[in-house]
Amino acid sequence: MELEEELKQAQILILAHRQFHAILKNMAQQQSDIQIINQLIQAIECLFPNKMGSVLLVDLLSNTLRLSHSASKLPDEFNDTADGTPIHPNAGSCGAAAYFKKTFIVSDIYTHPNWQTYAELMKKVGLRACWSMPILSKDDIVLGTFAIYSPEAGEPNKYELEILETAAFVASVALDKKQLMMEACTDKLTTLNNRNHFEQSFEHLISIAERNEQKLGVVFMDLNKFKVVNDQLGHPEGDKVLIATANALKSCLRKTDISCRYGGDEFVFASINMDANEIEKLCERIRSNLLDNVDITAKTLGFGISFGGIQFTSTSDYHIDELIRLADREMYHAKNDGTGISVKHLEDVITSAPNIIQAGKM
Repeated sequence: MELEEELKQAQILILAHRQFHAILKNMAQQQSDIQIINQLIQAIECLFPNKMGSVLLVDLLSNTLRLSHSASKLPDEFNDTADGTPIHPNAGSCGAAAYFKKTFIVSDIYTHPNWQTYAELMKKVGLRACWSMPILSKDDIVLGTFAIYSPEAGEPNKYELEILETAAFVASVALDKKQLMMEACTDKLTTLNNRNHFEQSFEHLISIAERNEQKLGVVFMDLNKFKVVNDQLGHPEGDKVLIATANALKSCLRKTDISCRYGGDEFVFASINMDANEIEKLCERIRSNLLDNVDITAKTLGFGISFGGIQFTSTSDYHIDELIRLADREMYHAKNDGTGISVKHLEDVITSAPNIIQAGKM
């Protein structure tokens, strides 16, 4: 009987590794991290029909574990409680696994001290055991946790433990890949798009605008007296100003808009389906948001922001570099005339300065 059970568990282990191999192949085909995590949870729940899987991801700002928005059979009432689990040695199984960076097995939730606060809830939702694995990056940084919940008390056998540890490893590969992609596409300080990714996204925005016969706008932003702030208050304060600028963009732009840190204290954003007046109002909102969130000392040094924009039809035959150059020119006009904001139609700019883009026209 013992040999028969060993053979059965070995077959499950082989099946698990085949499923994980298939998931890794899907990862190579550019599936998202959430898709991969969903497949992992489905694989685990298929291998262990009476158990439920869950993945929580680290939120560095709050030092907590948050729901990954992956599919889960766990009750909503439990998920709501698990969202925001502190990374702490006494915080359930997942908080402890993330804290200690090692597997944390709780065979009986009802009696374990880490689950005292939640024991009644766990009885209500019918969960008795929780086995949690940390998801670690290649640099041994905690990215999240992979957990299995069971309605029965007990510890995993060696085969189950191997399957769960492999699942956590596959999840770490998926999240590491996501991090690498983010680093390749974003500015490290502000987490906005970098210049290269913005230009790629802009091409996509043009195709959407052309398909829907919509207008586009490109706005160049420059921080006034930023060097003075950096020199007199120090680079850490300068970094805070750059982050505040990025946050103002994130807060005020729509989901359909794109933005980037263009370089140094220069930022660019593009908006679809907005006329010149609407873009100017959007610039006003961004400026107001930024100035509300910048230290008063920086403002006493003359800190501010200037905007220059070009609004055009989606069928314009100009490269993004040329359009940004024109928006930059409008920004200097706005800075020099004291208004701080200037958004014009592309045709008007060409009429007023016909030679400015002839060399770059496509």
